[in-house]
Amino acid sequence: MRDNFDRMPYSIIDKQVTGIGVTTLELSSPRNSIVVVPTKSLANNKAFNFPNSRYIGSPIPGLQPRFNRRSIENYLRDSSIPHKKFIVVADSLPRLLDIIGEDRYDDFFLMIDETDMMQADSMFRPALEKLIDYYFLFNYKKRAGVSATIKDFSHPDLQTEPRITIRFIEPPRLHIDAIIETNNPNATLKQQIEILRNEFPDQKNVVAYNSITLIQGLVNWLPENLRTACAILCSENSKADAGEYYDELLPEDKLPKSINCITCAYFAGVDFNDDPI
Repeated sequence: MRDNFDRMPYSIIDKQVTGIGVTTLELSSPRNSIVVVPTKSLANNKAFNFPNSRYIGSPIPGLQPRFNRRSIENYLRDSSIPHKKFIVVADSLPRLLDIIGEDRYDDFFLMIDETDMMQADSMFRPALEKLIDYYFLFNYKKRAGVSATIKDFSHPDLQTEPRITIRFIEPPRLHIDAIIETNNPNATLKQQIEILRNEFPDQKNVVAYNSITLIQGLVNWLPENLRTACAILCSENSKADAGEYYDELLPEDKLPKSINCITCAYFAGVDFNDDPI
């Protein structure tokens, strides 16, 4: 994206595929920005790569939380950082906007990352539903919503919002080594994990599985030497369900264990930047 733009255009952006640098473009742009993300893991992922940005949300290991009013006001006054960049978990946006002040909304560009994910989750998290109301407090040229999987919006005002679709002359292709049919997913996963650990002991594995209960069943089915190598990466709301296996991304987006089971909190927009063990 940075080869063609110096900042994000306004409107709803249907980027079609992930990993094309949309969020990076806005965080690198020559203007003040507020980038709203649906999960702490996604905020973590972005904040590490932009040291002059300020993360607003609940604490993340390895990141200084930027909660209090004084630190935010000091950041806003810091002339050594010409373009202020806030990376905000949706639940914390109201507090940030209160500190910035409504009269300064025009000083910032508001970008909502993974817009459709927020709409889908809004029935469970009221702060996400309220987020759309804040979106429309910004001038239409000072706001954007971005996703690779945009669906029809239920919010009537979003239905009339201008939309830009990014199309590729040569669309990126997803490489899939194998598709395995099974009526017993955990047994098949157990078998595949054991094969991969034996053949590639220096590599880390990621299991995308959107059920804490089924992940727990899978982990408990593994032999002891593999159970201790497991981590469950999920939302904070599911931390108690994950129990002793709960973990989070390490600094610089590193995976914490050899076998990393992730739920939907890590499905959208999160990049893993890892090396062999």
